[in-house]
Amino acid sequence: PGGWATAAFSLTDSSQVGESRRGAVELARMAAGFDETAAGRVAIAVTELATNILRHTSEGGEILVSAGHRPGDPP
Repeated sequence: PGGWATAAFSLTDSSQVGESRRGAVELARMAAGFDETAAGRVAIAVTELATNILRHTSEGGEILVSAGHRPGDPP
C-alpha cells in the first residue's frame, strides 16, 4: 500500500456512532494494515470522539480520519 486514505464521518445523532467506528476501523485496516489490537484502539478512540461530539455540541459535528504508511514504515 502507498499513500494515504481519508474519510469523513458526520455525526448528528447517536445512530451514527457505530457507523463512524466501523468506517474508521475498516480504513485503518485497509489503508494502514492495522492488526486487530491496533484496530481495536482506533474503535475506542473514534467511539469516544463521536460520543463526546454528540454530548458536548448542540449541532453534532464531523470526524476526519486519515490512515496510511509513512516513509520508512514497515509494509
